[in-house]
Amino acid sequence: MTYDFSGACPACGTGGRQTSPVFFNGEQLSQLEGHRAGATYFFHLLVDEGIAADLERIGARGLSLRGVYAVMPDKRQVKLRWKQMCADKTLLPMSPKTTGLIRDRACEMCGRNGYFQTSKQPTRIVYRASDLRDVDDVNMTWENLGFAILEPDLRDSLLSYPWMLVTPKVRRVFRDAGVTSFDWYPIRVEDGGA
Repeated sequence: MTYDFSGACPACGTGGRQTSPVFFNGEQLSQLEGHRAGATYFFHLLVDEGIAADLERIGARGLSLRGVYAVMPDKRQVKLRWKQMCADKTLLPMSPKTTGLIRDRACEMCGRNGYFQTSKQPTRIVYRASDLRDVDDVNMTWENLGFAILEPDLRDSLLSYPWMLVTPKVRRVFRDAGVTSFDWYPIRVEDGGA
């Protein structure tokens, strides 16, 4: 895959924007069979054509849909009847009242990655109301899961990835399609700037 790193952290690549379709191992195609939605190993969210059409029909703001290709053992690239969900907007950082996340190996320059969920506390994502004023229906978190290693050759790099946060109208599309494979966390909103 290709990325635009012009607005990304120069140390870890967090904040880089994907500029190509998503490619994944064709030997893993069976993992999509019988599902309407799924995710790659690095949490690129994939939906079938029906869900993609429903998301477009409801006018989900902030959503971009990209092509999905399987790279076969003989190196052929086969376009699939799936779409990758991408968010156009990155939200401001979560409130410090968010629980269930720990930090490990965060980038010393940007501090955006190195977030991991912990089983010691339930995950409760909290935002300040003022930070959600211009929210779209599909958004990315400022915080990125995992750690990142940016190498000169992108194929040798490990990039962290944000959570995708959606409004209830987008979640309803998945619920109505019978998708049960994702974890859905309600977003708690606190009043004021404190």
